[in-house]
Amino acid sequence: MSQEFKKCLERGKIKRFSPGKKLAAKELKLAGEDWDTSSESLESLLEAKNLREAADYYGDFSELNCRKLVKKVEEFLKTAGKLLLE
Repeated sequence: MSQEFKKCLERGKIKRFSPGKKLAAKELKLAGEDWDTSSESLESLLEAKNLREAADYYGDFSELNCRKLVKKVEEFLKTAGKLLLE
């Protein structure tokens, strides 16, 4: 148990309540889903960055890479928007 957590318990900032165990499982599940979503979004953003750098620095201008880049940016914006609206 971290010192910060212990301090919160001592100060009464964290309290036990009966539905807590049921809610904890739900919150952990939601946190896992959020992690999965944000990981996918980050992967899309990194791939888009790599495609852009390939075009900018290595002259790799292709229609295929352009379409990939647009798709990854759309995926990123969709996921980011969903996270912001939750």
